[in-house]
Amino acid sequence: MTWPHARSGLAAGPFKEYDKNKIWLALVELAADLTAWTQMHALTSSDARTWELKRLRLRLWSIAARIARHARTQQLRYDRGNTWTTIVVAGLGRLDRYRSSA
Repeated sequence: MTWPHARSGLAAGPFKEYDKNKIWLALVELAADLTAWTQMHALTSSDARTWELKRLRLRLWSIAARIARHARTQQLRYDRGNTWTTIVVAGLGRLDRYRSSA
């Protein structure tokens, strides 16, 4: 088993300057927090809640989508041919219900 920091590139910073590495690390931490919150709140009814970062990236975050504009609205249309699109659409719907109930 590899450690999570090794998989996310935290073994060494990408820059030579300390301040740049500090900012980069803050962005990596933000991305990890967003991933964890997405899994806890949006992906509750699927196995994707327990997937590791690599599997999420390969299956969910790589789904193609297009921005469709019509009647002063914008919609994101996902690729219907992808097998994981239903999980993404269900998760976004769940997050939208959180927003509308607040």
